Parts: sequence; C-alpha cells; structure tokens
Amino acid sequence: KAEQEAQAIADSLATVDSLNAVAAAENAAWQKDSAEIVNKKTYDLTFCEVHGPVQSITQDGTTYEFDEDGSLMKFNGYDPFTADPYSDFENPKTKYVRDKQGRIATMQGWESEVTYKWKDDVLVGNEWGAEAYIGSTTNTYDENGRLIKSVAKESMYDGSEATSTTSNYTYLDIDEYGNWTKRKSGSMVETRTISYYSVERP
Repeated sequence: KAEQEAQAIADSLATVDSLNAVAAAENAAWQKDSAEIVNKKTYDLTFCEVHGPVQSITQDGTTYEFDEDGSLMKFNGYDPFTADPYSDFENPKTKYVRDKQGRIATMQGWESEVTYKWKDDVLVGNEWGAEAYIGSTTNTYDENGRLIKSVAKESMYDGSEATSTTSNYTYLDIDEYGNWTKRKSGSMVETRTISYYSVERP
C-alpha cells in the first residue's frame, strides 16, 4: 500500500511537472508571437513610419487605415490603389502604385507625381514634380529606424530658383509600441494619433 501511495504521489508530481512544462511552452510561444506582432513591419507600415498592429493613423486631417496584416486599405476613406486623381476637380484623390516588390512606388495627384526611392525595406527618399516645380527628398534614420534628418531640394524645371532645406527631427512622445506621436523639427511640431488592433492572448 505504501508503495502504491508513493507511486500515486510520484505520478501526481509528474503530471504537475508535465502541465507546467506545457504551460511554459505555451507562454514562450505566446511571448514570441506577441513580440512579432508588436514589432511587425510591412512596406506599407514603413511607408507611414510605424510598426506593429496599427489600425489607423491620423495626422493633419489625413487618415491611413490598415488591415490586420499591415496592408494599407484606405486613405481618407477610399482605396488609394484604385482611385482616379482626375475624377473630381474639387475633391481630388490620391492614387498609389506599387512596384514588383509590393512597395508603394509612386503617388499620383492632381497635376503632380511623387516617385518613392527604396533601398530594400527602407524608404530613403523621393523625387517629385508639380506644375512648374520639381524636387527631391533624402532621408536619414537612426539605429531605431526613426527619421532623424530629411534634406529637401526644390527648383523650377529649368533649374532656377533652387533651394535646399534640411529638417532635423527630435522625438517628443513615443507610444507603448515604440511609434512616435509627437516630434519637432525647428519650430514645427507634428502630432499624430495612432490606433491599434488588440493583441489578445488565445
């Protein structure tokens, strides 16, 4: 009888150890999945200088909406990948076009176009043209992937009236996901509101 009781206790302890091991494995898997979600990056999220389970970004009257996979679905309430920039003169729309890698390569607007320059998964700048002017922007990032400097050049199409402006960014507010919500460049302060999809434990 004593042997049976000892065996029962041993079996009970083994069961507890087994359940604890399963729970530890599940927790480790959850922590890994959660970290991947929180740090998730896609070309569309990078385009908007964010990462993680972003649902929407609103800044200066402009709103970007994403699906749970991190793909841009709406720009100010409409699909920017099917929009016609010349369909409504009073309310012109923005149209985005992707490259073969799925990155946003151009933005077409009313009598304007921007070509975005990528280096792998980093948006390093752009070139643009609008009416009588052309310009370009070159971006520099820190080790955390945050924009710290932007050099913008602009001129007439013939090269006259050329100007160059350098913006250095200081970050004033960073949210719990590591995305900025307030930053400053010179005397200009930018703010934005970011909403997220909930990250729930299964």
